[in-house]
Amino acid sequence: MRPVLFWVWSSPVPTHDFFVLLGALAGVAVFVHEARRRHMLDERLLWVLAGSLVCGAAAARLSALWRYAAVALAMAIGRWGCFFTELPGTPTTLPWAVRLDGVPRHPSFLYESAFQGAMFCGLWWWGRPHVRVPGDLFKIYLLAYAIFRFLVEFVRGNDVVWAGLTRPQLFLIPATAGLAVYFATRRVRGDHAALALHAGQP
Repeated sequence: MRPVLFWVWSSPVPTHDFFVLLGALAGVAVFVHEARRRHMLDERLLWVLAGSLVCGAAAARLSALWRYAAVALAMAIGRWGCFFTELPGTPTTLPWAVRLDGVPRHPSFLYESAFQGAMFCGLWWWGRPHVRVPGDLFKIYLLAYAIFRFLVEFVRGNDVVWAGLTRPQLFLIPATAGLAVYFATRRVRGDHAALALHAGQP
């Protein structure tokens, strides 16, 4: 593992913090670009964003902005910080394993980085034109991530607490079920706005 990425004069730059900051900056860049495209960018939104990044106090006010794929991009970059500083995963014999103390292990954080990168591309090029209901793009992202995270937990190496499952998995079961019921109910009611394609619309 590499807890220090590089040094600036005599001050260490922590690897994890560096990639978290890089991911946050990438997310902000995507957010600003998308807000400008939708003619939604003004000084008030920038203050809300800045405040939420600093202390999280404005998180509730960002709910209308969760349609943007910036979260996935930030996570894709930030997971590299976890990869360099935390235990990567369970032992494996797969050829792409990474070695830590001589033990080949699943690069679980790289799996997640690849997933988040794919989600960013999917949400950016498919989701933006087709998902019209405010907040649904983020809900789709959460549902996909919940399913992926449940599966990757099996190779992540977290402590098993009950029935062969980790704490995150026990939380993800009701969370995934709740999101699935939400979208299923929408379909039953005939409201397909979040998932249906709208041909010919920008």
